Amino acid sequence: MLKIRWLKTCTAAILNIYAPNEWNQHPIFWARTLTKRQSKSLPILDFTLGDFNMTEDTIDRMLPKLDDEITIATLRDVQHKWDIRDMWRWANPTESVFTYRAQMHNERIQARLDCIYISKKAEPFTFDWEIKESPIPTNHAMVSVRYAPQEAPYIGKGCWMLLLSLLHNEKLLERVTERGTKFMADATRDQIKQIDRWIANIQTHWETYSKSIPKIAKEIAKECYHKVMSRIKAIERDLKETNNDPEISTNRDKQ
Repeated sequence: MLKIRWLKTCTAAILNIYAPNEWNQHPIFWARTLTKRQSKSLPILDFTLGDFNMTEDTIDRMLPKLDDEITIATLRDVQHKWDIRDMWRWANPTESVFTYRAQMHNERIQARLDCIYISKKAEPFTFDWEIKESPIPTNHAMVSVRYAPQEAPYIGKGCWMLLLSLLHNEKLLERVTERGTKFMADATRDQIKQIDRWIANIQTHWETYSKSIPKIAKEIAKECYHKVMSRIKAIERDLKETNNDPEISTNRDKQ
């Protein structure tokens, strides 16, 4: 269990679950979990999440079938005692999505074993549910949800920052220098001609110059990104052709 604090008054208690594979072990597992939570005087849980190794409804398995009734009843009893519920299923009552896939005895198994149960107190502040493949290769998909407690501070987009990788980019330095030269020329011209500051002044020229730098940097970053991705795709294509070459594959097998 983790207890995360925001500010001085806002906290969230998160319990990570990995239930047994054997259904007959679930009642024992949950009884011990309930007892341990009481003995340690742990707080009311906002999120109970993890691999529950069971499904509550037929829609959560392919081929559709109902899990062991005692196992389902045990988990629902825990939900009632902790006042939590499967918010994703409650918001998507007819959608069929699976987080676990396996091949067993010539049979393709798919099930939604991974869930996030949320307390009623935390429900109004959750959004952006996602079920997607994990960056780490595994047969389980990753379930995620965003949580923004009412007392948490508002976090905006933040300030734009130049990519460190562009600091030595010659094309960027050249274009920024050109714009800087133009900025200095415009400011000097206004000073020499004594142009009314309400028409043009060094502050307005500076604003134009400073706003042009992020625009230039973004354009060059985009170009660099496409170049890098093109190289990666070329390497992947070469590797694929190498793997498909029968002569090379034969030599590799011999080695």
